[in-house]
Amino acid sequence: MADLDFNITNPNKIVIPLWNSLRFNPADGGTYFFTQWVNSGVDQTESSAAIIAPVSMTIKSFYGAFYSSAGSNEAVTFSIGINGVYTVVSDTFQMTATENFLSNNSLNISVAQGDKITVRMLCPTWATNPSNLRGSINLYAQ
Repeated sequence: MADLDFNITNPNKIVIPLWNSLRFNPADGGTYFFTQWVNSGVDQTESSAAIIAPVSMTIKSFYGAFYSSAGSNEAVTFSIGINGVYTVVSDTFQMTATENFLSNNSLNISVAQGDKITVRMLCPTWATNPSNLRGSINLYAQ
């Protein structure tokens, strides 16, 4: 895993952190975007959640940690968007516990300097919706 050895001594490796620190109740069929704004909730508008890429890079990994009441086993879809074109990170993720973790280390998403990066969460129609959801996502790039 030396390829994913991200640290501050190598300026060619980038970590992009995203949050939703304010708890919310995801709606059936809802679309949400994670932001870089600390002490904020998720956004429902793609353009206001976008991050402008400071340099050209390739996104290699996605790590997410989500905390909520347990929902039923319908799948949530997470995707990474570059200028509004989305690549699915996972379409099988479930929020069936109070702590749920998601990772994908097989990404290869090219980003040019100035591109708009977004992370989108598409909700299913749950039998039991998770509630009081908060979480964080880290994108790792080089």
